[in-house]
Amino acid sequence: MSITYDALVTDLQEWAEDDSAEFVTSIPDIITRSEDRIHLDCPNLISYRTVESGNLSSSTSTYTTTATDILSIRYIRLTVSSAYVFVEQRSEGYLEDFTLGTVTKGQPQFYAQVSATTSGTTLLFGPSPDDAYTIDIKYKRRPAGLSSSVSTTYLSILFPDVLFKAAMYESAIFLNREDTTKQILLGEFTTEVGKMKQEVQRNLMEEDAV
Repeated sequence: MSITYDALVTDLQEWAEDDSAEFVTSIPDIITRSEDRIHLDCPNLISYRTVESGNLSSSTSTYTTTATDILSIRYIRLTVSSAYVFVEQRSEGYLEDFTLGTVTKGQPQFYAQVSATTSGTTLLFGPSPDDAYTIDIKYKRRPAGLSSSVSTTYLSILFPDVLFKAAMYESAIFLNREDTTKQILLGEFTTEVGKMKQEVQRNLMEEDAV
């Protein structure tokens, strides 16, 4: 059964038996810390994954993504004669030497991340493209979390127990509960996140088998 932001806020107050203004005001931050804890423990959640598609510019060795939330790149592929061709990751220094020392233009074989700003991530390709190749960048991002303006998320719909247990543990830390209570809540969270990892792993295996 899924849980909404408002329902989670209400549940936390009831289970923590604390409706003080200080605690209620801190609940949004508690939920955010809970999501951060889950994402650190289980970084392969499918909600992390997305794809940006675009086109390289002929004779231009760099490409800046429109995405500003890239955590890591899973792969980059080009479309060449209606077929996918994957581009290998290398260091920026390798790409600079490759571009200067060998072919200067051609079908890109390698890429490197040059910089990341609030405007996007800049990638360097080698050789510099000799055509406006279609490019697909599959990457990991930090998904939007629950808030007063986002009532449900991937976690709250598919793994509400994990989210609730994490939020209860973070609430116990905020409220300075006894160490025994915090350890019990941490154990319950660890159990639930273990179940989630198993399900995520099964989904990854099924995806790889397709």
